[in-house]
Amino acid sequence: MTELITDPDDEWKKAEETVYQDYEAFLEALDRFLNALTESKALNYLTAASGPYFGRSSTWQQNYVGLLSFSQVGEYVESPLPLNDATQFAITSLQNENPKVRYAALHYIGQVADNLNPSFSETHGSVILPKLIGMFNDSVPRVQSHVFACLTNFVEYAPGNLVAQYIEKIIDPCIKLIDQGPKMTKENALAALSALAESAKKEFIPYWEKVHNVVFDLLCSLTDEGERQLRG
Repeated sequence: MTELITDPDDEWKKAEETVYQDYEAFLEALDRFLNALTESKALNYLTAASGPYFGRSSTWQQNYVGLLSFSQVGEYVESPLPLNDATQFAITSLQNENPKVRYAALHYIGQVADNLNPSFSETHGSVILPKLIGMFNDSVPRVQSHVFACLTNFVEYAPGNLVAQYIEKIIDPCIKLIDQGPKMTKENALAALSALAESAKKEFIPYWEKVHNVVFDLLCSLTDEGERQLRG
């Protein structure tokens, strides 16, 4: 798989849905394979096959494949505990110099948070949430957009009292990107804002006045057929 991974070129870095992801066919095949195994066999197989990909001497391509591989396991385990090593590597990889590794780390966190809800977000929320907030200004548009997609899954299941502590740090970047970001980033920032409101509940009420004008203005400006998903 690693030999198929290409360097992140300018086309990949754009926050656009048209770029074919080089891991899609691989993950589909891996998912079918894991589905045929028991939980212990799936973990044992991936630990043996992908574990070395997390070592200090591993290449960024190996890190990328390892993170994407383990992102598929959340569906087949019952708690975050068996994935602790992969999770810690993903958290560290959020600061990796290669944007594809950062993207893969976000993919892992978002996917596992969704599969192992709410236990994953409850267990790792106090560590991961500040890390995601620190990535709001990532220099690569595709990675920046994926930060908000990951944030949506993570915040949706995180403890409300934890999320409430970060409302102000999340709202302003979301509003800025809803107003100025490319289409895919607008969608992800808007979804993150919705998840934030749902999780924080009454703690979000004081911020509604700040948010609703931006959201309503965006809704009124969406007239093209291609913006149907964003309107939804």
